Amino acid sequence: MLYDGHHVFINGEAYRASGRDAALMHRLADHRALQRKDLARLSAPARDLLLSWIESGWLHPAAA
Repeated sequence: MLYDGHHVFINGEAYRASGRDAALMHRLADHRALQRKDLARLSAPARDLLLSWIESGWLHPAAA
């Protein structure tokens, strides 16, 4: 996962990101994980995007 000032890149795909969602996606890219409190701060579209990445096998949820 990579990012620049306006996009998040994962598995050859590019997504526009800004604001809080972009900051949290950058954290995911840098730390390879998000904390539960971070997930709660994502917008609904950003959460849906993460879920689609999980369904595609690009991300793996942490064990509870």
